[in-house]
Parts: sequence; C-alpha cells; structure tokens
Amino acid sequence: MCPHDTSLFLALSAYGRLARGQCPSRVAIGFPDGAEVTLPVPAAPSDSKPIGWPRADGWDFRAGEAALNGLRFKLGGKLLAILRVLAERPGEPVSADRLKSEAWGEEPELVEDGNLHGHVSQLRKKLRDVLGLAAEDNPITHFCSAYRRAVH
Repeated sequence: MCPHDTSLFLALSAYGRLARGQCPSRVAIGFPDGAEVTLPVPAAPSDSKPIGWPRADGWDFRAGEAALNGLRFKLGGKLLAILRVLAERPGEPVSADRLKSEAWGEEPELVEDGNLHGHVSQLRKKLRDVLGLAAEDNPITHFCSAYRRAVH
C-alpha cells in the first residue's frame, strides 16, 4: 500500500468515526509533502435486486405484533420498535443512534452498537422467514453507521 493509499484509508476511517452515521460525499486530504486532494466517497451500495417491499402504508403495528398488508406475525420488544422506525422511513438511512434512541428510550448511549446489530440481525431473519425471502435477500441494509429498509 503506497503512503497516499494509507493516508486515504486513515482519513476516511477517522471521518467515519467522527461523522457518526453521516456519510460524506467528498473528503479533502492533506499530505505531509504539502499536496492536497479532494476525492469523492463512493455512494452506499445499492441493493442488487428489488425485494418487492410494500408501500410504507402497508405496515401496521400493535402490541406484540406487526402486520404487512394483512399478514400478521408476532414481533415484540426492541425488534418491533426497530421495524417501526425503519418502516416509517422506507429506503431512507436511519442512524444507529436514532434507532437506539427510539427503540431503547431514555438512555440510548448505554446501548452498544453490537447489541443493536444483533437485534437487527434477528429482525432480518424474522422478516425473511415471515415474508418468504431468500437467504441472499437483505431486507435491512447497513452502511456508514446507518440502517435502511429495502424498498421496491
């Protein structure tokens, strides 16, 4: 890896940690030799194929269950809260901090990212099972500290 590649990697990594879910579109990098360059940051990867999600108004939530166009399935606790937040914003990135705040309530800073990621993984599996999606279909994508529900 050449020095410029290393600098780019370190700059993007540091920026990603500082931005906390805000993906940059461009990043400026200054080098020790005085050179400076502004580079575009690749966009979030698009879903490889549409999954066929319903419109946002196809969701319904009640205590202990969710429904998708009339198909009811049991879902409770944090999984239900996370799905509700993502369903309200189809295709939009939702930061991990926002998901933690809305699902865990008053003390989201006490929730570790790994805990949130584990809940999202469980939710993905549940949605694949209930909706009959293939294992390679990803109903909830993750990029740059944000989660996004796939849309049709």
